[in-house]
Amino acid sequence: MVRRVIGWRRGLARAAAVLAVGGAVVGCAAAPDGGAASEVVTDFFAAVDGGDGAAACGMLAPVTLEELEDDEGQSCASAVLGGDVGPTLQAEAAQVLPAGAGADAVQAYGRQAQAVVGEVTVFLTRSGERWVISAAGCEPVPERPYRCALEGA
Repeated sequence: MVRRVIGWRRGLARAAAVLAVGGAVVGCAAAPDGGAASEVVTDFFAAVDGGDGAAACGMLAPVTLEELEDDEGQSCASAVLGGDVGPTLQAEAAQVLPAGAGADAVQAYGRQAQAVVGEVTVFLTRSGERWVISAAGCEPVPERPYRCALEGA
């Protein structure tokens, strides 16, 4: 009987160790990377400011890119720099880029993130292994969701 108890305890200890290590690995793999989200925001606004619409569009979530093209009736590369959205994004780039280091605050929740630089708010989502922008040109509306110049459906 003593042998069974010792064997059972040893087995329980091994199982606990495996679960602890497994949980830590899963936790690390699933942990959102706010720094990477911040870099995407800075890179996006640098592309807008530099007139590189194609690069800016490469950082948009697919649904956001499609919505922009549908709303503006032109390619994303043209629409992100002009039309109704371009001036808003250019103004935001002028606020974001001098900040240099990126977002003041990034809150990441699983596959979604919100980045704030001064008065600029950008929403991001995970697409595969990278962050992409799902909404930009966003301003808060009291007791409502944000109103964004650029967003997916």
